[in-house]
Amino acid sequence: MTITEQKQKQEMVLPSFFYAIASSESRQLISLDELQRIITLDAMTQARTEDYRKNMRISSELAHQTKVMMPGITTSVLMDGRGKELRNVVKTTQMIAVDIDKIPAEKMKEVVQKADADPHTMMRFITVSQRGLRIISRYLPIDDDEVTALELFDVIIRKAMSYYSKLLDVPADEQCVDITRMCGLAHDPTAYFHWDAEAFGLDTHDLKALYTKKANEAKYAKRASKRKRNSQKMVALGKGVPSMDEAAQHILNLLDTWGYKFESGAHNEYVLHFGKVCVRYGIDKEEAMTYAKTNFSSDYPDADSVMKSCYKHTEKLGTWHFYRKGEGFSGKPTVKVIKQWLSMRYEFHHNEVTGFHEVLSRDIIKGKYHKWTRIDDNIENTIWTQMDEMGLEVSAIKLHAIINSDFSEPWDPFDEYLRSLPKWDGKTDYIDELANRVTINYCPGYHHSQEEFRYFFKKWLVSMVVAWVSPRVVSQTILIFIGRGGINKTTFFYYILPPCLRQYFINESTANYTDKDFMEAFSSKALICLDELESTFGKGLSALKSNVTKLVFSIRRPYDKYRSELLHRGALCGTSNSIQIITDEENRRYSPWFVDNIESPRETPIDYQHVYAQAVALGQEVTNRVKNQEEGWVYWLTTVDIDVMREHNGMFMVSNFMEDQILRFYKVPKSDTAPQYVKFRYSSEIMERIGGSPALSRNMSHQNLSAVMQRLGFKKVHRAKGNGWLVIEKNPGEINTEAICSPNECAETYLKPYRAVATDSQNGSDQQ
Repeated sequence: MTITEQKQKQEMVLPSFFYAIASSESRQLISLDELQRIITLDAMTQARTEDYRKNMRISSELAHQTKVMMPGITTSVLMDGRGKELRNVVKTTQMIAVDIDKIPAEKMKEVVQKADADPHTMMRFITVSQRGLRIISRYLPIDDDEVTALELFDVIIRKAMSYYSKLLDVPADEQCVDITRMCGLAHDPTAYFHWDAEAFGLDTHDLKALYTKKANEAKYAKRASKRKRNSQKMVALGKGVPSMDEAAQHILNLLDTWGYKFESGAHNEYVLHFGKVCVRYGIDKEEAMTYAKTNFSSDYPDADSVMKSCYKHTEKLGTWHFYRKGEGFSGKPTVKVIKQWLSMRYEFHHNEVTGFHEVLSRDIIKGKYHKWTRIDDNIENTIWTQMDEMGLEVSAIKLHAIINSDFSEPWDPFDEYLRSLPKWDGKTDYIDELANRVTINYCPGYHHSQEEFRYFFKKWLVSMVVAWVSPRVVSQTILIFIGRGGINKTTFFYYILPPCLRQYFINESTANYTDKDFMEAFSSKALICLDELESTFGKGLSALKSNVTKLVFSIRRPYDKYRSELLHRGALCGTSNSIQIITDEENRRYSPWFVDNIESPRETPIDYQHVYAQAVALGQEVTNRVKNQEEGWVYWLTTVDIDVMREHNGMFMVSNFMEDQILRFYKVPKSDTAPQYVKFRYSSEIMERIGGSPALSRNMSHQNLSAVMQRLGFKKVHRAKGNGWLVIEKNPGEINTEAICSPNECAETYLKPYRAVATDSQNGSDQQ
């Protein structure tokens, strides 16, 4: 593998995964191993593949209905999660998929062998029709900023198609040349994978053809632009596009209605929205630039650059109709007209955290929704009524479909807040200052000090922030405050979120850890507080541990057609009045702290901007160090941290009654113990003896006898009638002897308080 290929592998961008080909929602693949699992092992993929092949024997139409439910990936690009068109592309993956279809049955084995043996084949599987192959390969980037990603992809995919067509003696499907093409996945236990495959690259001949094509396109584009400029105004007039002079006052009035003023501190915002409206109406760029230069540049020198940036969004050019005198919205409008009507009165977005669509009124005086409001049936019906009263004949179903389409642009409140923060100065430790507001009860021997709390608090806070915006990071630690009531435990966790994100805090005092709503909260909330947390046993503990570490929750929300792949974003915290809350000795996920006092965040506000700016900076530093394979501080628990936390959590362990009872009645045989003293006892016999009272039986029913016996050192023995243990049974005399308190123990226990009182009295006499 060359240095270029090694670098490409390290920086590999994985494709988007679609739960169903028909769906527009996607997420990034977690790893290439996940892709291999979906094809070779996933039960759902296998079931849908078998359904398609069964339905194909009945009807091609029936089979097609199954095919659109198959999973798929956009091999060559990573999408934004809200669509699968070119405008949804985030990055290219430097991968290509070549489709080889309609392979004769007698040639299939030979074609598969040739494809698998080729060094360029990174992945190969048989398609759902069983008559074709999907071959996925990598390609190398080109060090030339003048060559776009689409141009490079076009050259590479055509080269790969030609290469495999000759190699396999079967023509490749010409539809492969679409960079956004969906690659449908199918179950194939015999699929081939070679992640270190050789990448396709461009040789001198390929580069010459590419640059020649670009030169010709540039030459013809220059000629065409001259003709376009000459005819642009005539075409615009034919389409009803207004001139700048005609539309200027209308646009200024519109901005005034929306609450935008051209005043100090708001110049950029005003010119930006002015430019956006000009683009929407399709106004000639040169006319709009001239108007902005004349009217705005004297007070705002950057007006020219802002207008240029607006006109880069050519996909929005001319999407609004300019209504002249005598014209208006009426009749049965097209979808395009409905979108214009809505956009002139409201802003819509799709909240990627909650999954809900939200609305904001543009009209600052007459509008009803002056903050982002979740759209429900009432709001949707109100908008529909308003349209009907203005003479627009629009069905409620069509309005709902438009609002719930990509018309509502995706919005991530976590990402927006973190990007708005100032840069951390790199010196002041604001997170430590925040941690010092929590006074920890010093308990020697348990790693329970103020200094160690600051250390683990910083890891918890930074991992929480990184998990908000990174799909591959999960905050796996539950920070728990234990102490008396009324010291601001829950209040601190609520106020640790900045005001704009507090709606993403949830207090789950009666959480059911197996409930779908609880699992959805991991995706739709920033912080989940397990208030009044108590010891958890059995399935509840297993579910909690599983949910804390999951990357993705696969849930079908109410009224949705498809299951949604929800990213795990939320962090966990908890509060309790009980010290003994941990039941699992290996539970590294708990980070409990016994708290004496917490400074009220109501009375002394938190410096959110600097705290979160530091968290973002530390998260970025860790990411860069990991990428460069450098050592340093990390926001997750290291092996050393886990060992420390295991000792720390011993202070909060629930009393192990089973262990106490076993040691009360039995001893572990040693290697030199005489055989006549060693007995074989079944687990049921041991449970019958140690669980004498109903209270003990209920407590021990949640525990695993086998695990406790092995931890204490008892040897497990298999016999024909079942498994059991080798034990030494204590007789009643031994049990009673061990229960006697020695004189030293009694003296230490009972005389110590009296000695302390006597000492205090003596000190008082000396002072007198």
